[in-house]
Amino acid sequence: MSKTVFFTALLCIAFFAKAQKITVCNNTLLDEKLETTSMVEQQSNQIQEPKPESSKAFIEGQFFKGLKITDIYGHVFDLKNTKGKVFVLNFWFIKCPGCSTEIPHLNKLVEEYKDKEVVFLAISTDEKNELKNFAKKNSFNYNIIDGRYIAEKYGVKLFPTHVVVGENGIIKFSSVGFDQNTVYWIKKEIDQALKRLSN
Repeated sequence: MSKTVFFTALLCIAFFAKAQKITVCNNTLLDEKLETTSMVEQQSNQIQEPKPESSKAFIEGQFFKGLKITDIYGHVFDLKNTKGKVFVLNFWFIKCPGCSTEIPHLNKLVEEYKDKEVVFLAISTDEKNELKNFAKKNSFNYNIIDGRYIAEKYGVKLFPTHVVVGENGIIKFSSVGFDQNTVYWIKKEIDQALKRLSN
């Protein structure tokens, strides 16, 4: 009788040890899986969208030589004084397919930063009357400027051209042509500039 109890006890201990080992192995595998997943998530968060082609007219890191400009409704913007503000410029024209395609995405940017120190300017090569007619039929939330002379002054020849001027007057980003990643990079530079302003 005692032998039976003894062997039963041994079997229980062996089974329990085996069960414990399986549990530990499973926990180890689970930990490794969680660790791997965490690393993948971190790497994913660090992945950036490919940067669009930069504009040769606006070199990143250089000081932006601003001027005073007026939109089609008479509002004046002083780009000579960029301190404490972020300026986002879009050089475009009405019949530019890429320019029209990205307008809804640009409108979302304006909406997102409407309560921030960010000024959005759409500098067009079209005439003022053409732009007013366009604005009546189409929603474009940038401040619209009839600025052919401005595009010529800066040597802008490719459209659309985007520029982000930081709070210190330094060009932080520029791009030429329509690119699906443009808005991502504009937003990225705006956020970084606003972060510097808040510090």
